[in-house]
Amino acid sequence: MKKLLRLSVPDRALLSRAAVLLTVLAVGLRFCTLATLRRVARRLAGGWKGSPSRIEWAVAAASRRIPGARTCLARAVAAEALYRAAGLPAELRIGVNLAASFKAHAWVEAGGRVLVNAPVGEYAPLT
Repeated sequence: MKKLLRLSVPDRALLSRAAVLLTVLAVGLRFCTLATLRRVARRLAGGWKGSPSRIEWAVAAASRRIPGARTCLARAVAAEALYRAAGLPAELRIGVNLAASFKAHAWVEAGGRVLVNAPVGEYAPLT
């Protein structure tokens, strides 16, 4: 609680927004389609303005404390929504690694640069 109170007001607001997004996504991933979740996430993200590094921090910090929000897909959808709300380019990518017993991974990138959830290993992006 002390750490939370030491944060600036904008950081607390962003962390709260990320926590709400991740909570909704953690539950929604069990019941909704990805397209529906992305629309809901974009609405919940609102018009927050801020830096990419703070978005990455907020998503990582909130996901560590919310059960079910540690999945790469929940983190990537939340980050994509927050990036877009801030007017920053972001693309959700989902890929598979067929060499590793069909592992899947989700990440966010812009301009060919990975922003959140950098994949470890070779993942072929789905179209």
